[in-house]
Amino acid sequence: MLIKRAVRKDTEEIVHVEMHSGYKHPPNFDAFKNTIALFNDKKERIFIAKENKKVVGYITLRQDKNNVGDIGFLAILIEYQRKGIGAELMNYLETYARRNNYKELVLVVRDTNEKAIQMYQKHKFIIVGRRKSGDKIKLMMSKTIE
Repeated sequence: MLIKRAVRKDTEEIVHVEMHSGYKHPPNFDAFKNTIALFNDKKERIFIAKENKKVVGYITLRQDKNNVGDIGFLAILIEYQRKGIGAELMNYLETYARRNNYKELVLVVRDTNEKAIQMYQKHKFIIVGRRKSGDKIKLMMSKTIE
């Protein structure tokens, strides 16, 4: 498994992962491609997991002005889920955050996404709040970087 920072030529594969990760409501393909294009900003990062030269997962990170990292997306192709790839991406991201003097990592996850919540809790994220978004409840989670 190779984990590295994504480059522009990885965009199509990243979008493919998002669209085939089993998420019940994947984003609109064109809107997602436009979002990926924003990651040229110095504060934005996308890290990809590759197996046999194929992107099988990715995670995004945005650094705010207070050195807090916001994890925006984490997706793994369905056939590669439950094989530790999400955990490897999280470990890579945490190492990156530590080396770049981040103080904290934060994320938002739907309260129905039990697999993701369990993984984040294994990585020592704690629930710090809840918010209602339409008929959905989202959990805000945080982890201090040491």
